Amino acid sequence: RPLQPGFGYSVNVKSELFAGHSPDEAGFLNEWTHRPGAGIMPVRVPLIIERLLPSTSLVGRVMRKLLGRALKEDVRNIPLHLLAHLGREGTNAYEYDYKLSSLFTQGKIERFLYTEYGGDVPAFDALISRLGTSCEPVHAFLAGANLDHVMHKCGIGTKEYESAIQQTIDRLKELVHALRSRPGNAQLVLVSDHGMAPVQRSVSIDLEEPFGRAGEAYGYFVDATMLRVWCSDSSLLQRIRNHICEKELPGRFLDSDERTKWGVSSNAFGDLLLLLDEGVMFAPGFMGRAPVKAMHGYLPNLASQTGLLMATAPLFEGADQGAVPATEAFRAFQTFFDATHDRRIQKVE
Repeated sequence: RPLQPGFGYSVNVKSELFAGHSPDEAGFLNEWTHRPGAGIMPVRVPLIIERLLPSTSLVGRVMRKLLGRALKEDVRNIPLHLLAHLGREGTNAYEYDYKLSSLFTQGKIERFLYTEYGGDVPAFDALISRLGTSCEPVHAFLAGANLDHVMHKCGIGTKEYESAIQQTIDRLKELVHALRSRPGNAQLVLVSDHGMAPVQRSVSIDLEEPFGRAGEAYGYFVDATMLRVWCSDSSLLQRIRNHICEKELPGRFLDSDERTKWGVSSNAFGDLLLLLDEGVMFAPGFMGRAPVKAMHGYLPNLASQTGLLMATAPLFEGADQGAVPATEAFRAFQTFFDATHDRRIQKVE
């Protein structure tokens, strides 16, 4: 069945899909948030350093790469002076440092993650090896990201995209063969957490030229498809909003009803939350300087954002074939996991 993702990017989509937590419930939206004076860097980088070592220069890029290694975060495209006021929060629900309850805290599931094994192929090979070395029942989870990366970089319908699709099909065939070679009635669940939309154009926004350096007075973060602004001064906040409106960006501010609907009502996620229209992205932004070929993170109910959910056993009652919300899929995973607790099951993302 089609899968309707949650709001935001992968860290939030997976939080809903594998833990059942909306952004409001999880306490984070996307990977970064505004923390005035309590960011990832203990001191504020002087403006002169940013001017002398811009991210567009070779020395500036090298310096930011080294800084990222020291901080253990990718900060290549984030203005350095903002790092004293930005904190890293979002974590994928299947990662070991995810702090909330999830499928992985409720039962023993062996995880084969591309982030842990250094890529999709090593993680897949480790899973196949595990299935072939023991006939004991095992609950296993495989996470890969190559197809996502190819779609971002090369686009949809390209030869690279078709090649990545075929590689995925070939690996699924190998996995199914490995499952059928085991005793018992092994089950397989296949899920993609979101879809993609081709990027048609890019836009940019600069708040610091008209309003001065961000930090204590106000904060902002430019994600690929959304702009978040924090400001405790209502007068300044209104001026910022008016300035953004004058730019006539192809998107809109989410009102309180929409934010409640999508589980992003908390002001901790921004006093202003602007979401771009489908097919438009910010470039340069804090997650990259150049636009990619395809992007997600638009309104979750758009057809282009739909993921896919397949299983060898029924997950839902009835004949409804409409899109399944991510949180409903999570509850189905819970039921399915409980029902197969003493059987062989493989969950694959």
